[in-house]
Amino acid sequence: AVADDAYARSLAKRVLRALVLNATLCARERYVATLASTFRYMVLVGGPFQWWRSVAAESAARHRRRAAAVALRDRQLRQRAWVRWARYHAACQRAALAYRHREHVLQRVVLKRWLVLHARHVQARERERRAVRRWSLSLRRACWRHWRAYITHRRERHRSMAAAVVHAQRGEQRRALA
Repeated sequence: AVADDAYARSLAKRVLRALVLNATLCARERYVATLASTFRYMVLVGGPFQWWRSVAAESAARHRRRAAAVALRDRQLRQRAWVRWARYHAACQRAALAYRHREHVLQRVVLKRWLVLHARHVQARERERRAVRRWSLSLRRACWRHWRAYITHRRERHRSMAAAVVHAQRGEQRRALA
């Protein structure tokens, strides 16, 4: 029955093609004769209803195939989107890692620079203190009274500076509380 259906369908297609050709190109007698033979074959197969049923079945099968193809395509697209997202995520992670590494390197460079500058500063302060101490000792050896006046003056200056600092801190505290 299925083979008969398939044969009937292929024959009907061929005949319809021939009908179009005959209608456009051939004479009226051949067209009518082909039409009559087609209807005769349809009646022989089992009436036009059988033929329409096979057409409906074919269209349903075509719809099923189309739906399956669409589902497959959808699945493939979802999979590709997931793969693309995973690649993008990995690239983002790599970029973040590289950025953090670069930031770390820059921090190390900055720290090294600061350490160098700080060491220079400390050395300069140390040199300055040594120079002042040398001068102070030479002054002490030369003239005790002048050295004593210098030391007293220095102590007073330091005391007044410390008092100014304390005064400023207390003022800040007062402002913070008020």
